[in-house]
Amino acid sequence: MVAYNLLEGWQPIDSLYFITVTATTVGYGDFFPHSALSKLFTTFYSVVGIAVIFSYFNHLFTFLTADYWRDRILDCLGLVDNDQKTVSVEDSTLSVEEVNLKVNYTRRYVKALLPSGAVLIVGIVLHYMLIRQTHSSASLVEREQFFFDWLGLLDSFYWTVVTMTTIGYGDITPKTPIAKADTSMFVPMGVLALSQSISDVHVIKRNRTIFETDYGKLADECLLRDAIRGDLPRVHAVLTETEFLVDQLKTYGLVDPAAVAAITKQFKHLTRRGNFGDDSQRVLTTEMVYEELRSRVKEGKEVSEGATVADLRDNVANPVKLSQYAFQQLQAL
Repeated sequence: MVAYNLLEGWQPIDSLYFITVTATTVGYGDFFPHSALSKLFTTFYSVVGIAVIFSYFNHLFTFLTADYWRDRILDCLGLVDNDQKTVSVEDSTLSVEEVNLKVNYTRRYVKALLPSGAVLIVGIVLHYMLIRQTHSSASLVEREQFFFDWLGLLDSFYWTVVTMTTIGYGDITPKTPIAKADTSMFVPMGVLALSQSISDVHVIKRNRTIFETDYGKLADECLLRDAIRGDLPRVHAVLTETEFLVDQLKTYGLVDPAAVAAITKQFKHLTRRGNFGDDSQRVLTTEMVYEELRSRVKEGKEVSEGATVADLRDNVANPVKLSQYAFQQLQAL
């Protein structure tokens, strides 16, 4: 705000308003820098300001996505949370079909949309009561008698949606200092709420696709991908449970294939002291860990904080398979 006051001569509230609509990429266009130095400063601030503005509203964002108030509203609407109260997706006694029938997707979608819906209502009321200019169709007498301006309500709805979606046409903008202050508070909240709702809906849709996919129908494709994995084709291909899991995680974009490849290379390095026919036979034993730690200490390299005496015992522990190790590392990301 100080920079724009010096460079453009703007009042603090005008600077705050410009900073907010710039950092949230709404950009109504009613305020913009004129001087060369101001434009140069804006090019740098527009990048840094996004993180600054959204981190400032982090606590508000945490409240918007909290479960307790959303669950209460959904319970009042009669959308019972069957999948949480009566079934667990980790219950091995239930089939995929039984679990799928219990999942209440309507509740999940509504719950995901509640934050943006609540903020939408707040934005409409805020704009109608404090930000907008009274529509010209209402006479002075009607305004004094609290005439309900339907066209003004339409403008409020229009402005709120255009703002939350960061379109920011600029045809409706706040004029007074109070209106600009209210807008500066609402814009980050609206952008965050809508983006989070869209993200949650995408996750629900993806998870539903995973739940409802008939993998029996795709079994041959899964095995074929394993057969052609690597430099040479595998005539007698086999697919372990963990390999199947990692394969599906990559298919649905839940993990980066490059990250999986990097973790796999790390495992090969850890097990380089073993004699294995192929990569599927690689296991990490306590002996290998001991040798790795001993060599690192000898070379003066760092070891993890968990590298205690217990790590240096010579007894044989349960081996960790290549794909299991990779999956454990992916879970830790």
